[in-house]
Parts: sequence; C-alpha cells; structure tokens
Amino acid sequence: MLLNLGSIPDFVASKFVLGPTFAENFMGLMDEYKKNFEDEHGNKWDYSNQKLLTNYLTFKRSRESHQRDYAEGGAREIEMKKM
Repeated sequence: MLLNLGSIPDFVASKFVLGPTFAENFMGLMDEYKKNFEDEHGNKWDYSNQKLLTNYLTFKRSRESHQRDYAEGGAREIEMKKM
C-alpha cells in the first residue's frame, strides 16, 4: 500500500489519516479532489485510459517538434519575423 502513495494526488495524501476510518476518509477526499479537478481544468479526472494517453502523446510530440525547431535556429527566425 505504501508504494502506491506516490500516485495519490498531493491534495489527498496531505489530508488523509491511516486509521479505522481510512477507507471512508480516503474516498471522500478523492471525490473532493475529482470535483475540484474538473472545476479547475474543465476535464473530468480519470485514471489512465486510451484517450488520456493519446492526448498526452500528442502533446509530447508537439513539444518535441517545437524544441527541435528552436534548437535548429527556429527561434531566431521567429524573432526576426516579429521585427
């Protein structure tokens, strides 16, 4: 169980107490975290799923492309075009 603590959101990990009511406390905090997440980010919080993985990989690939362009001098061209 302790190994899984690394995957618990900080909001939940900092508030729950190990004890006789651990399960009820933990689930209540997770429900609160999920609601706050959706309110803040506009997306429903979910465990890893195919849609989440696809969105993440698309994001990473776009950042890698941007970083590669920047490293190859693309930043200078962008700055010069702005002038």
